[in-house]
Amino acid sequence: MFINFTKNDFKILFLFILASGIFARIFFYLYFGNDYLNLKGSKSSLLYLDAILNHSWEFLKNYHYKPIGLILKDIVIINFFENIRVINFLLISFFDVVATILLANILYIFGVKNKLTIITCFIFSLNLIGWEYWRTGNHFDHLNVFIFSFYIWSITRFIFKKNSLSYFFTGFSSILLILFYSLGYIIIPIITLLLLLFGRIKFKISFFIYVIFLPVLIIFLVLFKNFVSVGVISSSSLGGANTLQFSSYSEPHIDSFDGNTIIKMSKNIKMKEWWKWCLKQSFIHNPKAHVQGLIFGKCFIKVGNKIDFTDLKVKLKSLNETRLLRTVELDEELLKYKPWYFSNSNTLNFSVKYM
Repeated sequence: MFINFTKNDFKILFLFILASGIFARIFFYLYFGNDYLNLKGSKSSLLYLDAILNHSWEFLKNYHYKPIGLILKDIVIINFFENIRVINFLLISFFDVVATILLANILYIFGVKNKLTIITCFIFSLNLIGWEYWRTGNHFDHLNVFIFSFYIWSITRFIFKKNSLSYFFTGFSSILLILFYSLGYIIIPIITLLLLLFGRIKFKISFFIYVIFLPVLIIFLVLFKNFVSVGVISSSSLGGANTLQFSSYSEPHIDSFDGNTIIKMSKNIKMKEWWKWCLKQSFIHNPKAHVQGLIFGKCFIKVGNKIDFTDLKVKLKSLNETRLLRTVELDEELLKYKPWYFSNSNTLNFSVKYM
């Protein structure tokens, strides 16, 4: 039988985990946080603020570098608060406490003893504090701890108690996973299919709307948006760069990246002439950040905030790569007239073709 938050014996557990999670974060910030966190000097770039404040729809429509939920979240935050990065840190801290409570409820559902639940959740919550301070809680993966906890809790509730509220939580957490996690659009259909096959579900309109229709609609909108924007059928265009980055791991220093590894691998792979040329130029033009240049195809000259595409355009023209040439010319125009267009991103439209 499903045990929820309204049970009196769980209320005590809930309040203890909530209080201990909040107290631990306040204690850590007061005694250690100032050494690792500079909230006063933590600001978003002016171009990014311009994008989400003054060009939110166009920016949202064309953004493809990371899952689109991150931009939606920042647009909402900036309309109510001044400093996005500070609010993100506070939100991540809050949602990590909620994630711990959800973990406690899952353990409670399966009959784990209170003492073991408290110890497990306390250790889990303390470990998350270090995670919250990494990049001041503003990395695009930070919110995924809560979202995955919420999704797993929703599925657990769904299995034990099939009603409209369970369907709503499952659908809502599915949508969050699609919007905030790069592989959410793959994970959700697989889990939903397994629920349909083995969940002994009686068809109801609420189940169809919350668990199937709305998540599928969001998947379609996200994939369609990115396909129209840059021709990528994915929730993020970062996949290619990640693949190249992971490929640059080299032994015996497996904890670091080596751009030479990518160059060696490229010699054994049949790639187009423009790509090989771009790879070599990226290495030349990015002496202090070889890997960044190689994985994002930065085969152009950059001085400060200005980019010179001349050599790249000449090379593409000589190779009769007209489509790529048009893409580079579009990037050049966008950088000139809409400098905010590529903010909060390491990629130009050309970079997506390279990756």
